[in-house]
Amino acid sequence: MKQPHSDKEIKACDGYAPDPDRYDETRSPDGARKPHWDYFMGSVQRLGCGEMERRREQAAQFLRENGVTYNVYGDPDGLNRPWELDPIPLLIDSEEWASIEAGLIQRAELMDLILTDIYGPRELVKKGLLPLELLYSHRGFLRPCDQVRMAGPHQLIIYAAEMARGPDNRMWILGDRAQAPSGAGYALENRMAMTRILPSLFRDCQVHRHAMFFRALRSSMAAIAPHNKADPMVVVLTPG
Repeated sequence: MKQPHSDKEIKACDGYAPDPDRYDETRSPDGARKPHWDYFMGSVQRLGCGEMERRREQAAQFLRENGVTYNVYGDPDGLNRPWELDPIPLLIDSEEWASIEAGLIQRAELMDLILTDIYGPRELVKKGLLPLELLYSHRGFLRPCDQVRMAGPHQLIIYAAEMARGPDNRMWILGDRAQAPSGAGYALENRMAMTRILPSLFRDCQVHRHAMFFRALRSSMAAIAPHNKADPMVVVLTPG
């Protein structure tokens, strides 16, 4: 049976006033906390603001010691800025994530087909679906790679999407990324920091692990390595 919230926990909520005109990730329109946020927020409120601030400082120290920084290119003061981590994560319900995941898989498959075509038969250009000048003037198009095909069923090895809530309260795709996967590294560092400062809480929330992604990345990179070693050395290079 679910236990009622304590007086201390209820008082911790007094300063939070949801905006009825904006989408709230943690609460339903009637003001009730969404089920997938209930355990996490209840635990955080029981810890209290002072303890959460102490753990936030621990996470910042962990990231500093690991040398986690980011660069703002084109900004003379934008090099090696310290990476900041909010200890309150964005929780997405499993049912909503299943819909998002299906859409991302479909989008990645489309990007892979486009990449395969523009370095291969270029049917999109021949049929007038992709303007020739758009392709050849794009700085990302590598002419020396024309008709080059990597081993394996996919030509697109890395794909990431930038997402945000749209006016309809659903996740919209703001941008597609298929370059060096620096974001995956930040996600891994974030997860390591969170499991360090909130170990039992993160485990009890049954958050999906990142291990499956990194195992799939490693196996995909190993599969296209240009030799027949059973366990080839694979590295990922990113700017900086």
